[in-house]
Amino acid sequence: MAKKDSLYFSHDHNAKDDEKILELRAEFGAEGYGIYWMLIESMFNNNGYLNRGAIGGLCLGYGVAKDTLKPIIDFGISIGLFSVDGIPHDMFTSIRVLDHLEFREKAISNGKKGAKVRWNKTKNGDPNGGGNGDPNPTPIPVKERKVKESKVSKEKKSRKFIPPTLDE
Repeated sequence: MAKKDSLYFSHDHNAKDDEKILELRAEFGAEGYGIYWMLIESMFNNNGYLNRGAIGGLCLGYGVAKDTLKPIIDFGISIGLFSVDGIPHDMFTSIRVLDHLEFREKAISNGKKGAKVRWNKTKNGDPNGGGNGDPNPTPIPVKERKVKESKVSKEKKSRKFIPPTLDE
C-alpha cells in the first residue's frame, strides 16, 4: 500500500461478474473496469462523493483523457453503478461506498465507546483492570512453576571442592 494510514474496504472476489460491471466491461473493456475501481477508491478518499464537473484532477491522477473518463462516469450513472439521486448538482457517488463508510463510522464509534467503558472500570484499584464490575472480585490464584535442574547442575552441587595436592 502507498500509505501507512490507508483504510481497507472489501472488494468482492467476483465483482467482475456483476451484471452492471459486465455491462461496463462490454462497453469499455478492462480499461473501463480499472477506471471504475480508481473512481471507487477516489470516492473513499473524498467521503463518498466525486464531482463530475471537476474531473480534470482525476484525469491527471489516473493518466487518462477527459474524453475517456467522462463517458465511463456517465455510463456508470445510466446503469446504476453510480448514483446522482438526492445529492448536489454534478456530484455522484456509489451507494456501496456510502454504506461501507457508514458501517466504518459505526464501528469506530462503537470501538471508542467500548474503550471508554473498558478504561473507566477498575479491578482491585488497578485502572488498567477490566473485571465485570464486581466490587469484590475473587483473586486469581497464581500457579507456581517448577524448574527442573539439569544433570550438570546436580553434579556440580553434589561435588565438593577438594584442593589439589602439591603433586597434582
